[in-house]
Amino acid sequence: SSVGFDAEGRGGNIEISTNTLEVNNESQLTASTFGMGRAGNLLLQVGDQILLDNSGLFVASVSNSPAGNIDLISGEVQLENNSLLSAISTTVDGGNLLLNLDTLVLLRDGSQITATAGSAQTGGNGGNITITAPFIVAIPAENSDITANAFEGTGGRVTIFANGIFGIEPRLELTPLS
Repeated sequence: SSVGFDAEGRGGNIEISTNTLEVNNESQLTASTFGMGRAGNLLLQVGDQILLDNSGLFVASVSNSPAGNIDLISGEVQLENNSLLSAISTTVDGGNLLLNLDTLVLLRDGSQITATAGSAQTGGNGGNITITAPFIVAIPAENSDITANAFEGTGGRVTIFANGIFGIEPRLELTPLS
């Protein structure tokens, strides 16, 4: 779902309700805007599991219009092989990510959950990431990250409500570790 270059309008929402969702082989679900109009949102209600394998879920703005938001409600989310769950904006405030999970967030092999605003020499504040899950697990040496950054504006907030966080820890700057 997108607003194209030189177009004007609002990007539509993508809403999926299912028991299992698998996105793989460089596939993606995207709600974006390249023109004048807010990007749509991704709204996913998945009973058991969301599996991203070398793929991504994106809301993006490559214009002066706001990025959308990603709302996930599921049993668990697994990101594997450089998968990306992302709300990004090149010039304005980034979108927000909200994950409500029954059991687990698993990050493997360089996967990322990110809300980013701006690019080199452009502004915007980073979107916020809120994760509610009993457990968040990453392999330290596999360089998977959860980030909410901005190039010129204020970075977003990462808020996590969990019983346990394993293999990933807060750092002041990006490292090759999770």
